[in-house]
Amino acid sequence: MEESKKQACSLSSFLISLLIILPLVYSAFFQLDQWKANLANWNSNLGFENKLDEGAPEQEPLKFLLRRLLRGEQRIQFEDTGFAYPSELHSDIYVSSKQVRFDTNSSKIYIHANQAAAIHIVRPHALKGDEAPIQHFGSHVIFMVTDFQHWFFNKYKKIFSQLPSYEAINAAETANGTVHCFPGAVIGLKYHDNLYLNRSDVPGGYSMFEFRDFLVKSFDFNIKNVSQLIEEEKPKLLLLSRAKTRKILNQVEVVKLMEQLGFRVVPATLDMMMNFEEFAHVVNNCSVIVGVHGAGLTNELFLPNGAVVIQVVPLGLDWPGNACFGGPAVDMGLQYLEYKIEPQESSLYDLYAPNHPVIADPESMKAQGYQAFRAIYIDKQDVKINVERFRKTLVETMRLLGRPTNPLP
Repeated sequence: MEESKKQACSLSSFLISLLIILPLVYSAFFQLDQWKANLANWNSNLGFENKLDEGAPEQEPLKFLLRRLLRGEQRIQFEDTGFAYPSELHSDIYVSSKQVRFDTNSSKIYIHANQAAAIHIVRPHALKGDEAPIQHFGSHVIFMVTDFQHWFFNKYKKIFSQLPSYEAINAAETANGTVHCFPGAVIGLKYHDNLYLNRSDVPGGYSMFEFRDFLVKSFDFNIKNVSQLIEEEKPKLLLLSRAKTRKILNQVEVVKLMEQLGFRVVPATLDMMMNFEEFAHVVNNCSVIVGVHGAGLTNELFLPNGAVVIQVVPLGLDWPGNACFGGPAVDMGLQYLEYKIEPQESSLYDLYAPNHPVIADPESMKAQGYQAFRAIYIDKQDVKINVERFRKTLVETMRLLGRPTNPLP
C-alpha cells in the first residue's frame, strides 16, 4: 500500500524532483567568490594576519560548502578522507572534495582516493525508488546531462538562466573518449518530499519560501503577495481545465456559479499552458487556482503569497491530494481548501453499484496494486460537481481573500 501511495504522485514528482535541486544552485547568499571575500574579512576582523592562499583560492571554500551537506560520522569521514556516502531511505548521494573525472563514453565517474577501489552505482533520481534537482554553490556548478533534450532546456530557460554560468554538458555529444575533470563533486540527488524543501535537513536554511523567491526573480514576477491584487474589482480565478481524464463534466455550470459569486474566471486550456513562461505570469496574476487533482496543480508554485488553492479531490484520492498539493501549498505560504467529491459526484458511480468496493471502500482497492488502482481512480474518473455544495467552498475563498461575496440572484 505504501508503494502505491508513493507512485500515486509520480507524475508530479518528476517535475518536483527537478525543481527541488534548482534553488540550491541559485546564487544569492553563498557565492563562491563571496565566500573567499568573507573568509578574508573574518580573518581580518578577528585579528588574524593570514589570508586565503591566492595560489589555491577555491579549494577551502569548496570543501567548506561541501561539508555543510553532511552531518555526524559522514562529516568526520569527509574531513578525514575527502569523500562521504550518506545513504538514506529515499536518496543516495556522494560528496567528494577530491579530483573527479567523468567518462562520457561509459557514464562512469572516477574519484581519486588513497584507499582500495570500490564501485558504487547511483541512479539519477532524487527519489531513488521512482522509475519515472543550488543557491548553495553559487554559479560555480556544471550540469552533466546524459539524456540531454533541447526542448526541455528551452522550456525552462528562465530558470536555467539563473543557475550555472556554464553551459550544461551533453554527455551524449561528447561521448568520444572525452574525460571531464572537476575539483570536487556531489553525485546523486537528494529527495526532500513532494513540492517541499526540508529546512532542517542538510545543508540547512532553505525552504519553499526561498525557492518561491527564486522563481520570482527568475521570471521577474510583479506580484509577490495577493494583497497587491486587492485593487482589482473582481479576484481572478484560474480554472485548470482537463481535456481527458478527471474532467469537470458540468464545467459551464461551475463557471457560472463562480462568476455569480464575484470571481473573474480565467479558464486554463492546454494550449495556454504550452507556453511555460507566459502561463507562469498568468498564474502569478491570479488570486485563486482551482483544479481537479493532477499535475496541473503544480502551477501553485507561481501563485503570489496568500493566494488560495482549491483542489477538487476525486473519489479515492484523498491521500495523494493532500501529499502532492495540499500540504505543500500551506508550507509555501498559500491558503488551501479542498472539495472532496461524494460518490454520487464521480463518474464511477454510473459504472459500479453503490456497495461495490470501488465506490464503498476505495482503500481496499489499493491491495490490487498501483496500476490497477490508477486505471480506475485516475485514468477512468471524471467529476460532476454539486454546485450547491461547492458554493460553500467558493464563499470561504472570498472570505480568505477579504472580499465580499455577491448575493446570488
